[in-house]
Amino acid sequence: MKPPIPRPFLPAVGGTLVLLSLAALLALFHFQGGAPAAPQAIGTPSAPAAVQVYFTQPGEQAQPAERALVDAIDAARFTLDVATYHFNLWSVREALLRAQRRGVKVRMVVESDNILEPEVAELAEAGIPVVGDRRAGLMHHKFVVIDGLDTWTGSMNLTYGGAREDHNNLLSLRSTELAEDFGREFEEMFVDARFGGASKPDTPHPRLQLDGAEVEVLFSPDDRVAARLVGLVREARRSIDVMAFAFTSDALAEAMLDRAQDGVTVRGVFDEGQAGGAGAEFGRLQQAGLDVRLERSPGLLHHKVIILDGETVITGSYNFTRSAEEQNDEAVLILHDPGLAQRYLEEFEALFQDAAP
Repeated sequence: MKPPIPRPFLPAVGGTLVLLSLAALLALFHFQGGAPAAPQAIGTPSAPAAVQVYFTQPGEQAQPAERALVDAIDAARFTLDVATYHFNLWSVREALLRAQRRGVKVRMVVESDNILEPEVAELAEAGIPVVGDRRAGLMHHKFVVIDGLDTWTGSMNLTYGGAREDHNNLLSLRSTELAEDFGREFEEMFVDARFGGASKPDTPHPRLQLDGAEVEVLFSPDDRVAARLVGLVREARRSIDVMAFAFTSDALAEAMLDRAQDGVTVRGVFDEGQAGGAGAEFGRLQQAGLDVRLERSPGLLHHKVIILDGETVITGSYNFTRSAEEQNDEAVLILHDPGLAQRYLEEFEALFQDAAP
């Protein structure tokens, strides 16, 4: 259990914002012009694999995903750009503060609904500039770009619950092209104040090769993510395996039902709390005879994953909902990599077997 910390008195301003301090106010809402100079990649004798995936283990004391991310932040030398829907994970907070103290340029974008978290305030008070989206739609990203070389992303919010209580995946991807893609998305928000519908379809490398695998990079709402996902599902030949927190997309459900009628095996494990909500597709899939199950552990099943034919993985921050498609700032990776797909299938099978039919 996270120990309590003293919460500073934060007087309300205008009913929605809080004056943390003059420096913090400027850090939270003053956009700093200009992108940082791109650092040069520094080689090391034992360079990590280009793609690594971590799965959270709810209830376990040691969390490899959290530890790996903290170690990566501690190794940063030039820049750290963090875009996170929610932030209160102490280990990452301390790592970001250590980076800032040793001269790394640290910046953050956070959902305005969560900008008053004490951990965010501590970063701002230490001089780390923090920007909120200040709009109705969600800044729902979960990514960190380190030194213009390493990108960390997936479904894991940088929170105590996200890292230690919920089922999540976190990818580490070493690619200057991919880092440029996520860096462009970060600059769009941090510097240009473009969120949601104001975003532009300007990803530098929407398709790239990473360790021999093809990777597609999409951001919503600008890249028509839903149409691409439906198209991929309709191309499935053998199997469609789904791990989903929120799933309300009629088009995606219809594509899965159509493929099931053609003999494709469709299975799913869904978060119990979301599966009974308004517009949820779980009941429809279940009534059609698909083998879909509910994950009932105390935490959330927070994945947003589809595995196709044991060869392709779809993952990211994007829930399979209209809000993710039309309003929120989200990221999706489509990784055509059978080896990586096998790792995700292992996670799927573990959750599926433990879930209730």
